[in-house]
Amino acid sequence: MKRRGSRSAPPGGAPVLEICHEFGFDAAHRFPAAPRGHRYRGMHGHSFRVEIAGLRQPSLENLCLWIWDRLAPQFRGLTRVTVRRDSLGQSCTYLGPAGTSARPQSPIR
Repeated sequence: MKRRGSRSAPPGGAPVLEICHEFGFDAAHRFPAAPRGHRYRGMHGHSFRVEIAGLRQPSLENLCLWIWDRLAPQFRGLTRVTVRRDSLGQSCTYLGPAGTSARPQSPIR
């Protein structure tokens, strides 16, 4: 969890604070429809950093639900979201709403 410094306080109010969660991941893909010799035709990867703000109470459980709610509409095959807190050996896995069956995702063309 990363806490950002306070911004200037609103007139007569308390400082405004923003709590966020930051994480990174690597992903690989290829574009088989690209012409032979194209640099993206073969398997290649990218590293990403994500920052999530707007979390009222960023517990492991709330982070799982928040991430699920935002990814599930785009990834119909989503089956689980796991958030880990490595420093304490804690994690939470959300397997989706009860009765949800995972549907395979069609490949991106």
